[in-house]
Amino acid sequence: MSRTRDPEQVMELLPFARAEAEEPRRWEQVLQTLLLDSASVLALELVGEGRAHRLLGRVCSDAAQSQLLSQLQAVWPQLRWRPVAAADDPLRLRSPAERASGIRVRLSGQVRQDAVPPPPGSAQRGSLHRAEIGSDPLHSLLAALPRDPGCRLVAQLVLAPAGNRWLQRQRRRIEQLRRERAGAQSPAHGGLTLLVVLALSLLGLAFWSAPSRLLTVGTGLQPGLLAALGVSALLLLLQGWVSWQRHRELDLLWLDREPLRQQAFRVQLRLLAINSLPEDPSPGSPQGGWRRWWRRWQQAHQAAVNRRAALSQLLAAYRQFEWLGATVRPHRLPPWQLRRLLRPGGWRGPRLRWYAWDLLPVSTVGALWHVPAQLRAEISPLLTRHSSRILPVPPSLASRPGQPVARAFLGQESVAVPWPSELLTGHLLAVGRSGEGKSTALLQVAIEALRQERRWGLVVIDPHDLVDQLLPLIPPQRGDEVILLDLSDPDAVPGINPLDVHFSPVRDKAVADLLACFREIWATSWGPRMEAACEAALKLIYSVNQQLVTEGEERQLTLLEVLLVLSSDRVRHRLLRLLHRPDPFLIRWWAAYFEPLSTWMRLERIDPVLTKFAKFEQVSARRVLGQSRSTVDLRACLQGRILLVKLASALGEDAARLLGATLLNLLGLFFQEQPPGRTRTLVIVDEFQWFLGVRWRMLAELRKFGAHFALATQSLAFFRQEAQERKVLAQILANVQSILAFAGSAEDAQTLAPELGITAEDLQSLPRHHCYARLPVAGERITCSLQLLLPDAADPALAERIRATSRERFCRPVQEIDRELAERQQWLLLGAEGTRFARAPSGVEDPVAGEPAQEPEGDSAGGTLVRDLLAAGEGREEAPAPSHSRGGPKRGRKGLRKRTEAGSFRPVHRQGQVRPFLLEALEGALAEITREPAEAPAEGEGATDGS
Repeated sequence: MSRTRDPEQVMELLPFARAEAEEPRRWEQVLQTLLLDSASVLALELVGEGRAHRLLGRVCSDAAQSQLLSQLQAVWPQLRWRPVAAADDPLRLRSPAERASGIRVRLSGQVRQDAVPPPPGSAQRGSLHRAEIGSDPLHSLLAALPRDPGCRLVAQLVLAPAGNRWLQRQRRRIEQLRRERAGAQSPAHGGLTLLVVLALSLLGLAFWSAPSRLLTVGTGLQPGLLAALGVSALLLLLQGWVSWQRHRELDLLWLDREPLRQQAFRVQLRLLAINSLPEDPSPGSPQGGWRRWWRRWQQAHQAAVNRRAALSQLLAAYRQFEWLGATVRPHRLPPWQLRRLLRPGGWRGPRLRWYAWDLLPVSTVGALWHVPAQLRAEISPLLTRHSSRILPVPPSLASRPGQPVARAFLGQESVAVPWPSELLTGHLLAVGRSGEGKSTALLQVAIEALRQERRWGLVVIDPHDLVDQLLPLIPPQRGDEVILLDLSDPDAVPGINPLDVHFSPVRDKAVADLLACFREIWATSWGPRMEAACEAALKLIYSVNQQLVTEGEERQLTLLEVLLVLSSDRVRHRLLRLLHRPDPFLIRWWAAYFEPLSTWMRLERIDPVLTKFAKFEQVSARRVLGQSRSTVDLRACLQGRILLVKLASALGEDAARLLGATLLNLLGLFFQEQPPGRTRTLVIVDEFQWFLGVRWRMLAELRKFGAHFALATQSLAFFRQEAQERKVLAQILANVQSILAFAGSAEDAQTLAPELGITAEDLQSLPRHHCYARLPVAGERITCSLQLLLPDAADPALAERIRATSRERFCRPVQEIDRELAERQQWLLLGAEGTRFARAPSGVEDPVAGEPAQEPEGDSAGGTLVRDLLAAGEGREEAPAPSHSRGGPKRGRKGLRKRTEAGSFRPVHRQGQVRPFLLEALEGALAEITREPAEAPAEGEGATDGS
């Protein structure tokens, strides 16, 4: 019965692209553990195919594969592998047109360990040092592999155990070598040699003296001569066997120094070349006859010549081992052996035929095949390798239950791992280029928060498309809790008024938050004068909103009114008269500082503010920022709700940054107001470098209030420009507990590498959707490599349902918003009746009508300031506009001052006016916008011939 062979396993070994600390002595020790038993066979191969070189391993069983990989990784921890399919096996003929040629290389002797000296100062004398460029013999073998796409070359080194008897024989040989060193030549060996020489001399003399008698040997005539010849022939055979045996045995000089460390393998080294014949243009055609046969024969002959040339080139590279002390003898493989080798499992060869194997020490085997220590592109440009350092995941995380979010390496095995439960207990930072996998990581983190047994809230601030990817992934049972603010919707827009008094009842705090946003957004052009004018305008608008809300008015002023408050005295006076109990210090700023300024000095202060706030008047931006009342209650969003904010690019960069920073600052305030037993909320901010107006130092404060932030950015360079921004980066890195580092810039790699315990080169060489993760696991911070998995299948129907519900509940039609904006502008500029803002507060007459304003009872000093300010403004004379001609008034304060009756000088101001033709145009435009649409005429009515 024939023995059934185990199925073979073929794997491609992927070495690390950068040099690892590999010691040849360590590799020689590991070689002795690769074979499981005396019947095991292992093949290590160098393959050159096309423009790619590979390292392959070939074993007979799964157990042998596990043993090989584990022991290889003991020497090269970053070595990775992948299985090779049967169709990609280089030892298989892939088409009938392929032909093969082969050489068996007989090896003997030992590589001298001192042939390549170690570097100066090295203590490893007698060890083959392969770390220097050019000293590793394997580089020459890789260089000899073909680069022709039509040729495939395989150098296969088959290993089998030598057995225990070999070591015993070599120990006896040691004793003999020691005697030879002492000068005691073996007498048996010398006598045998003398006897053989004497026998040959007698045989030659007999043949010369009586050659005819030699022809009768064996007929019984010369029995003595026959016996002598038989003894001589036996001695000759014995001498040949001794010489052959001595040639096969190892040079044991190094073994004499370290006898206990030396082992050996039975080895077969085969070189195989495979290429294809050109296709026959007419294989079934009888035409051509002998010409076609002759052409095919020439093609086959040329293919064989090419194979022999490739084999000769590779064989020449192996002859370098002769210089190192070994012996190389090539033998052509016959066709029947080639056919056997190219069959599945045929590479294992005849196990019982001991004479078919070469006996080599471990040192020589280690020099014939190993992973090169230098794998830079200029040394081995075609060798397949991996460039990212793999950090294994701890077993405590690999064994945890949960939804897999990534794949990681646990030893030589790739396993699926979930997020650790401790991930959501702190802040997270994700850094990497666009398209590297940051959005995938944020999606997985968001889904993990929504899957928690304890109810979690979720807030996502997204300037790109993260919200669109997250919507169909939300659990269906939480679909009704989603509040979607999609600012890219052209038909219905949510309202966000940063000056809405419902957000914060404290005026100074709300204004300070906005100023902090503006200060960061316009840091390069921000100054004290600009801040003072902006602060006064915001405080006045906020005070008016407080007054309107107190009186039950639903509408409020917005950021769009900052321009009118600063540029128009008429609008400013109108708003000041609305206040029942104004802030006296605010009134004093307007009366004692701003109003006395000349026109030019006013422009110096307000022009920077006007140019910045004018960007908010774009159509898309003003529809969001211009609504009187915010359509979303942010405080309610923190009670376990899901708030998704998509900042559309149509808003403009400044408006989007302002909205995002304002929302984040407001959320920070609301988190601090939460009572005990608060709901935990995950706040995800994609591209958080956009929102420079955010006080990121709140990361250190809000964690104890139940807020956990997940921040993502393409680069940390935004925080290295100024000293203050570098402090912000330091605060962020100091307060984040988890870091996901994807491939990024060199500067980011230099910043993050110390945080992760790796090198900057490791970070820059990561493939897509791979990252280094610093995660909290079981009370420790571990760093591992992760390959992120894509989220589960999405539900587009759920996303559409959420969009429709949010559009109905939290958005307003753009036509209604445009009408509101027109009515508010009409009231502020024209004082038109019939608008929601035309009615003055109770007890206060509209100043546009020319009637004096009535002060409420119990007026404070602020009311007196308002009365004095307005009285002074109404009694001033209008100064002419400054002229640029030589005959006009001079510039400066002297040209804009006028002598009073008492002889003193006081400033003369230009009242904010609207020219008549502009007033008519504005009235017509506003009337057209605010006109109610006419009802559609009934069918058959209202139609005329000229309609």
